[in-house]
Amino acid sequence: MSNNGSTATVRLGERVFPVVPQKHARLRHHLNAEDFGKIMSGDYGHHSYRVLTILVPALETMPEHEWEGFQSQEAWDRYQAGDREAYDENNDPSPTTDDIIAAFQTALEVSGAGRLGKLLNLISRATTAAELSTARPTPLSPASPGSTGESTSTPSGTTPPTSTPSAA
Repeated sequence: MSNNGSTATVRLGERVFPVVPQKHARLRHHLNAEDFGKIMSGDYGHHSYRVLTILVPALETMPEHEWEGFQSQEAWDRYQAGDREAYDENNDPSPTTDDIIAAFQTALEVSGAGRLGKLLNLISRATTAAELSTARPTPLSPASPGSTGESTSTPSGTTPPTSTPSAA
């Protein structure tokens, strides 16, 4: 991976792809939180390819069968039909797991996800601090009035004076 400003390149298998910032609306319309969870599933190859083609549009020039480790669509189709010999490990053009992880990191960094995450973290911390400061009860001093305006101090053995009507 090389990164110069807001553009970069990533190597996936034998190919190198440019990575450019993606518009937030494009990402929002094509991705959701579940997409990243699917990447962690047993079918991570297909899902990581699909998500990365959204983050790195130039990746669409790499056919999915190549991503999956096959020289041709026909070999991949035979493999999916149950022919396990259709996979040729010695001629596997697929990217390594490290390539895939680096591509995700680079694509997200170039599109500003790291800076956005830091900003959201900062906002979250400020909000939490503000909530804590307003939620924390402040002890009242014995001489200060309570919420009803009456003194919160407890008399010590004396009764409060009572007013008596004055004779006029």
